[in-house]
Amino acid sequence: MRYLLNNLLSYKDIIDNDIKDVGAKAYNVALLSKEFNVPKGIVLYDLPIKTNEIKEALNCSKYIVRSSSNVEDSKNLSWAGCFDTIPNVSIEELEEAIKTCLDSKNNERVKEYKKLHNVNKEVKISVIIQEYIESDYNGVAFSTNPVDGNDNECIIEYQKGLTGNVVGGFGNSQTLIIDKNNPIIDNNDLDSSIIEELLSILNSIEKKLNDKVDIEFLIKNDIIYITQARPMTT
Repeated sequence: MRYLLNNLLSYKDIIDNDIKDVGAKAYNVALLSKEFNVPKGIVLYDLPIKTNEIKEALNCSKYIVRSSSNVEDSKNLSWAGCFDTIPNVSIEELEEAIKTCLDSKNNERVKEYKKLHNVNKEVKISVIIQEYIESDYNGVAFSTNPVDGNDNECIIEYQKGLTGNVVGGFGNSQTLIIDKNNPIIDNNDLDSSIIEELLSILNSIEKKLNDKVDIEFLIKNDIIYITQARPMTT
């Protein structure tokens, strides 16, 4: 089938038509947008880049441009950090940022990852273009302890500041190891109600995707936004 908006897809387009070849990252973001706070966005699955149509669809002051590859976020390989994410992009910078994201399929990180894991599949990239939210906190969370596989624990890693710092390894993050059977939450920068809400979201996403998951999130004005969810890999 051909897609609904030429080469641009809304979250609704993706889910209503079960368009999975935009990549697991974009598909999961679209799926979660039905129930959770997800930054508004649109998915570009092919050239040309139509910045005027993107601006009309999203009407953002700043954007974040993220990859959604056909090989990312599987149960076996995450490809975390291989492809480029470009935050804080103006409309004037948007086309170049999209090109950079598309071109990242040819970077050395991808080549080394393919070699390391013996991947012969051709890498294709769609691009998620979202509103850039200047977060108060950003972080990742795991529905199971990823170090020892303890199903009775979940992990939240977070820090103050802008989107992607924890994922990118910048700054000093805080790590919470939470006992699911006795979730005592205190002595943290984050309000306990925010952490409790995040735990509830993590549990709901795990059920929705029917798998142990890790998610990326940001918090702005005490509102939690989910920016990514994928099956956990070791």
